[in-house]
Amino acid sequence: MTFFSMKTALHLGFPKTATTFLQNQYFSKHPDLHFLGTPFVSEKMCQLLEGDLRTKEDIFLNLDKMKSDVECEIENCFPLQKTGNIKVLSYESYSLTDSFHDTNLSRSEYLRRLKYLFPDSKVILVIRNQLKYPFSYFNTILKGGGTLSYKNFLKWSLTHKDNNYLPQLKYDKYIDLVHEYFPKENIKIICYEEILSNYQEVLNQVSDFLDVQKIEVNWNNDNASMSYLSYILRRYLNKVIRYDCGLERYSLPTRVAGGNGIGWKAYYKHATLKFFEILDKTLKLKAYKPSMDSKTKNELINEFKDSNQRLIDVYHLPVDKYNYPL
Repeated sequence: MTFFSMKTALHLGFPKTATTFLQNQYFSKHPDLHFLGTPFVSEKMCQLLEGDLRTKEDIFLNLDKMKSDVECEIENCFPLQKTGNIKVLSYESYSLTDSFHDTNLSRSEYLRRLKYLFPDSKVILVIRNQLKYPFSYFNTILKGGGTLSYKNFLKWSLTHKDNNYLPQLKYDKYIDLVHEYFPKENIKIICYEEILSNYQEVLNQVSDFLDVQKIEVNWNNDNASMSYLSYILRRYLNKVIRYDCGLERYSLPTRVAGGNGIGWKAYYKHATLKFFEILDKTLKLKAYKPSMDSKTKNELINEFKDSNQRLIDVYHLPVDKYNYPL
């Protein structure tokens, strides 16, 4: 059996839906799975499945060669004695692009390329309540160098909603796309809130979906929210030392698709992440959870209610149970 004749599972995101937990505690530790990433199993794999797949336009991309290169890299990275018979690619940015690091390639194009590389894949997709999503996304931007307050971030999100992350949270549109490329029986959609409620039961369902043995894992929240003190200090430091999301237009980011961190910016970013994590734990500070004013909340409800209703009517997802905007 070659690696490409094995079954494939694609975990496509969304971001901010316990992705790191699934990668670190389930996909990478399951004895029946060959985990390709992320984090990617090798630099070559990173270049192929993150850099080339997400950034190269068709005129510069040979999918047949990429397919061959990926198969060779898998064979180089995994020992023949490993018992797993399913390869797993988990990469959340296939489902949600951002204006800081991505090209103009569409999410549909990502799916087309993934379908060509891994034609008979099973697809796992995790969604999250859109009223809770902005603050989690804001946390990521702040940790990456952003300087806006949460209030101004929300204002920016709604003012520029035609070309930022918000429209991509109309999950029904993306699920429609996934169904264009993969059969219904090969798609599993999970609500993030189900993971929070009973992560072990969700993982058991995923194991059944992939037809692998069930395993017990421990919950580990690697991306915990920051305290209010860390929130204030981060914003101040980000204004003084610019990197990644806080860089001026056209500046080189800390990390580009398909590559490692670049210079001191990458070290500084990881050092500050660790510092504020230790600070909050040492002082036993509670996570900062700012409120959302009613005007903003109503705007978000109006933005997503029709999409979420389709999730109920068409895809029979329990989003009403978890208070998604309706």
